[in-house]
Amino acid sequence: MDWKEFHELTKIGKARLPARGLSEARGEFSLPEPPRLNMPLSDAIISRRSIRSFIRDNITLPELSALLFYAGGVTGDKEGKPLRAAPSAGARHPTELLVVAYRIDGLEPGIYRYDWLHHKLWLHAKGDISKELEVACLEQEFVGDCACVIALTSKLLRTMDRYGQRGYRYAIMDAAAAAENLSLAAVALGYGTVWVGAFDDDAVAELLGLPEDELPMLLLPVGRPR
Repeated sequence: MDWKEFHELTKIGKARLPARGLSEARGEFSLPEPPRLNMPLSDAIISRRSIRSFIRDNITLPELSALLFYAGGVTGDKEGKPLRAAPSAGARHPTELLVVAYRIDGLEPGIYRYDWLHHKLWLHAKGDISKELEVACLEQEFVGDCACVIALTSKLLRTMDRYGQRGYRYAIMDAAAAAENLSLAAVALGYGTVWVGAFDDDAVAELLGLPEDELPMLLLPVGRPR
């Protein structure tokens, strides 16, 4: 069995999505310098909990900047090559970060892709898809109640071109490493999140406008805990 067969066997069936409330858009948004996290790592680990109830509050742009940077931004360089916050098998970095913005100061609701190399966002579509994403996540209401959802997707071929079928495992590990970084950064900033893996793969891919070579791996709703 190759990875595609396994992926198809483990997919969740088609959700009945409402009309996609998006309009095509393009734009580039620079992110502010990410603030340093003041909470000790041990406190962040001890305090982390899976949060499924959020206050409908806004996240600031510096806070979003921090979440994305500590999940997978550039933290240094070696011989002219960028080093990143999360590890990756063979430094292939198949994981992409997309922001589904609902309530972020300075950003219109829509779908943004994180450009980790230049620490900025690219707008791909405008509109509030909180209800559609909630439906695609099997009616989990908190997916629509948070301030934003950060989707971790995978460009599998970046890893599989080197490691073959084994690369499917490595891509999952890579996404999990970035998600853990993001979870701990959220705690340090006073926010909460939870890993959402129960979703209709095809519906989420459609909502996010993912190309065929990019798969949704994990969704992290982020917001102020209720």
